Amino acid sequence: MRTDAFLVAAALSLSGCSSLDSGARYNCSTHLWCTDHGTYGRDPVSGDPVWVTSAITRTYRGETYYFQSEDHAREFVAAPERFAYDDREAERRRDR
Repeated sequence: MRTDAFLVAAALSLSGCSSLDSGARYNCSTHLWCTDHGTYGRDPVSGDPVWVTSAITRTYRGETYYFQSEDHAREFVAAPERFAYDDREAERRRDR
């Protein structure tokens, strides 16, 4: 499982709206990465990958956010605009 987390972390560091070399497929509309080992999101507070089946979730402006801990979820709820998805940023990364 540690190897899977490493591969997902590597994929997340290259995030964009295209297929990643590690085999992870990023979906811009759901902000999730699908791999052969499961589906992952990114904790917007820490930036770390989170396996969605065990993540803590919150919804903001119709988007689901995934967290590693309740502390991260509370930090997000206190200032969601600071951590909210910015699809324009993903597009800028993809266009580089």
